[in-house]
Amino acid sequence: MKFVSLALVDCYIEQPIILSRATIHSIVLTGSHVRGIDASSLRIEADALLDNKFIAEGAASLTGAHIGGDLVCSGGIFENSTGDALSADGINVGGNLRLGDGFHAKGAVRLRRARIKGDLSCNGGTFENPGGDALTADEANIDGHVLLSNGFKAKGATSLRRARLDGLFYCSHGIFENPGRVALSAEDTTVSGHVVLSNGFKSTGEVRFMRASLGGLFYCAHGVFENPGGVALSADGITVNGNAFLSDWYSAKGAVRFEYATIKGDLHGMLISKNVCSFSSLGVAGDQRRRIRDLKTALDVVAVAAGSTLSDASDLNTFPKS
Repeated sequence: MKFVSLALVDCYIEQPIILSRATIHSIVLTGSHVRGIDASSLRIEADALLDNKFIAEGAASLTGAHIGGDLVCSGGIFENSTGDALSADGINVGGNLRLGDGFHAKGAVRLRRARIKGDLSCNGGTFENPGGDALTADEANIDGHVLLSNGFKAKGATSLRRARLDGLFYCSHGIFENPGRVALSAEDTTVSGHVVLSNGFKSTGEVRFMRASLGGLFYCAHGVFENPGGVALSADGITVNGNAFLSDWYSAKGAVRFEYATIKGDLHGMLISKNVCSFSSLGVAGDQRRRIRDLKTALDVVAVAAGSTLSDASDLNTFPKS
């Protein structure tokens, strides 16, 4: 059976669009202005384009939708003063999900239990829900990379707890703001590639990677972690199969915790902190070299195994730039 496509480009639609449980070939709402959209359980054979100055005023729901191709919201604006800006819990995307390049959400963006065959790309996206959830992808399964970088900005909590990522978790030049609360959470998350919180990464609020399992590096060089009076970086129980870099102008204002962590590669650490750094019962299979140049308070370092040479981070050149 051949399904029809819906194309409304640069249109103004006064009433909400209702597509719940419909089946269509593709949807193109590029540049259109709508009063909300209900596409829960919608089935799309190809791509869905809500991009390039698309505006949704009111609730936009793709909860439980199945999209055979890409879901592109790049440059789209989603505003909901009374609730979630974009609700897509349980969505299944056969390609990439793009929420970047000028994407702007005022209200929570929810992708809990999402299934994404490609990348979740939020580069250059702005997610605003101060004091609440800005971006939530808890228990998501993502076959590609998660890119929260190059102009990504979140005001409110960003959460990928208990998620599975088969690529990189890349947050260079990402800004995460949730003062006095959790800014970025990846507790119990499995990442097959590297986790990169560096080169312009800045968090205001706690960053959590407790019990996470990383297949590659944990790279925080040039990252800034700020949560004065609280925990800046919590990685208790983390397993890192590569090297961990807390070095090269890495900065933390608040406690840094790696208790009962396992690092199978080398630990590189030039720690700059205004609070306590705790590494109790940390196990390091490679070189444990904490080149502490500006540590203001005591380090609690217990049961650390160390013993080879310092390696470089040349493989970081393979990271995607966008």
